[in-house]
This record gives sequence, structure tokens and C-alpha cells, in this order.
Amino acid sequence: MTAVLGDTGSAKSGQVIKLLLGELRRDPKPLIFVIDYKTSYGMLSQYLPSELTSFERGKPMPFSPFRGEPNEDKIRFLVQLLASAMQLTSPQFQLESEHRTCLSQAIQNAYQTRTKSAGVKYTDGRLVDSNSKSEPQIILDDIIAALGSLTSQIEFEKYGNYVEEISKKLRPFYSDGIYAAFFKNTVQPTPDKKADLFVYDLDALSGDPILQTLVTMSVIEEIRRKITATEGRERGGFIVIEELGMMGRNNPTAKDFIIDAAETFRKLGFFLIGLTPNPRNYFEIAAGQAMWAVADHYIFLAMKEDNVDFIAKNSGLLDEAAVQIVKSLKTVRGQYADCFYIHKSKSVSGAFRSIPSVHEMWLMPTHLPDGLEAQKALKRFPNDPGSALEDLVHRFPQGTKDAQNEGQV
Repeated sequence: MTAVLGDTGSAKSGQVIKLLLGELRRDPKPLIFVIDYKTSYGMLSQYLPSELTSFERGKPMPFSPFRGEPNEDKIRFLVQLLASAMQLTSPQFQLESEHRTCLSQAIQNAYQTRTKSAGVKYTDGRLVDSNSKSEPQIILDDIIAALGSLTSQIEFEKYGNYVEEISKKLRPFYSDGIYAAFFKNTVQPTPDKKADLFVYDLDALSGDPILQTLVTMSVIEEIRRKITATEGRERGGFIVIEELGMMGRNNPTAKDFIIDAAETFRKLGFFLIGLTPNPRNYFEIAAGQAMWAVADHYIFLAMKEDNVDFIAKNSGLLDEAAVQIVKSLKTVRGQYADCFYIHKSKSVSGAFRSIPSVHEMWLMPTHLPDGLEAQKALKRFPNDPGSALEDLVHRFPQGTKDAQNEGQV
């Protein structure tokens, strides 16, 4: 697990992509999942077997967070997702263990009801087994219906107030609620694609922090589902969260969710890489705190001196010598990025200068001017991304002039 720290423009994404390109030389190749906004991975996806998924507010999800076998991991995730939904829309709401217990049981009951109804079909006047091979799937309305009948179970008779509170707090997310479309997936699931790189672009949701947070959590669960449903266990790989703030700045359940996800993925041979444009986010938001806690490896790039002092004061990871080294780091767009690495145990550390080749720079255009130029090149060579890359390398060996003016830290 790796935490990457650096100010905006320090080439954090570029260094992560460079590391991943190195990992892709292994056999078998690892699977790489990226959760991003205004993604820097669009160019790279032209040269690898890839699957790009984007989201649009007000439209159904490309996949349902309620898809998949209702095992312990799935139910725990759905409880966390719905708990986050309630606390994001009602920040003063005090979530108690009884609320979680009711949610967990209602989810199990909803899956049981749906499985039973899917297990038979009406043919020639009689009920017969359908032998459906599709994955179990419910919607939030099914859970709300299951909540309504929960108190009929003897052990839940005294939980009426908790059931009522849950139904009320989740109101924006079911029936005709403002976020109901997110939970009522109508897109027909497609077979999992054979790919090495999976990119989830949440840029269209950046104006709605509540929806962005819930979709980010759902994407992480979808990644877990993909890994367990494919040969992912044998290949291993990485999950890159390009902006930890996508987990919500005020999401009380984010910390537990990241820690739980890190442990789950570690068992599957996958590792989280977390980034954020503000290094202080590792100490000031829940998802950042969790990423810092689970990380074994820390990579520092150029940042303001006060950010370095803040990290040194709040983490104890950097001694005085390391602080001075980190303060000396520089990034010059198209030329180099200074990096400092340290292991959690402090037993291994060191500084190095990362120098991208021209081809690497255009495989990972992390600045907007370069990204726009890369898109133009791909349009000029619609069926030949190799020629598009060579064209960019020939015309802009140091990146576009606008990007050069942007990128020095």
C-alpha cells in the first residue's frame, strides 16, 4: 500500500503511471484499476487492453452496487454504503449499532426474497425452476420493503424506531428521491471485458460531492467483484485512487471503509495507491487518514515548505534530515521530478530523480494542454494510436509550450 504526497503540479500522477508501466512488464501482467476525474490515463488506455467507465449525474449507473453474491463482504459493503448515504445527507444523524444491525438483516432478507422470486418461473400453468445463471441483484426499494416487515421478526420487534429512522434518512435515495436514479440501475450488465487497465472517470460528478462519494465507494466494490469473478486472484495488481477527497471530506464512514477495503484487497493480492493534491488531506480528511494508516510505502514529491513541516509534525515519519531533503525536491515539467521514498519502518529511504522519456511523457499527459493535444492527435489518426504517439513525440519533444509554462514546482 502506497501513499503519494506532493503539491499540485509535482507530477504525482506521472510517477504513479511510470511505476505501473514498469509493473506491466511482469508475466502475468497485473490488473490495474484507476479511480480518477479528468483522467490522465486516457492516452495510456489506447495502448493497453482497457475498459473506460464514465458516469453522468441523473442517469443510471453503468453497474449496480447491489450486484453480486450476497456474501459477508457484499453485505458489509452495502451497510457502509447506506450508512454513508444517511450521514452525508444528515450530518447530525447519530448512527448506532442498532441501525447497522437492521440494515444488515434487511439486506439479507431482500436478497432472499429476490432469489426466491428469481428461482422459479410460471410455465404452462405451473411453477418450475428457472435455473437462472445471472448474478443476484436487488435495488434499494427492495431493502426498504424488507425494512418495513423487519419488526415482524421476533428478534426485531423492539427495533421499530431504528427502522423508521433508517427509512426516513434514506428517503432521498429510493422511490422518486433526488438520488434514486443512482440506486435504480437499469443498464443491462455487460460481460466483464478482458483488459489489463480499468479506468473509472468520475469527472461528471465533481459538482455533487454526495453522489461522487457514493459512486466512488461503489466503484471500489465493483473492483472487488471483478477481481473475485475473474483470474484477478492469480494476476494481482493495483487500485489507484487519484483523489482521496472523492471519498468525501465529511464522510464519517470513509476511514473504516478504506481500512476494510485495504485488508480485503491485500488478501486478494491487490494494493492501494492513494494520491491527493493537498498533502494535508492525509491528516485532515477521513479517507486520507485511513490511507496513511494502511500504507507501507510513502513517496514524496515537490511541495511547499509549510506542508513538509506539517507532515513532519503530525506523522513522525520524517526526521530532520529527511525534512530537509523533501524541502529540496523540485519538479520541472518535461525534464525531471525529484522523489523521496521512505518505508513505514524507516529502515529504507532515499532520494532519486525520475526522468521521463518523451514517449513516457506522451503516454501520460497529466497537464491539460498536453491532454488536449493528445486528443487531437488521436482524432487525426483514429485507427492508429501508434502513429498518433509518434506524431506527438516528433512535434512536442518537451511537451506543449502551455504545459511547460504550467509545470514547475
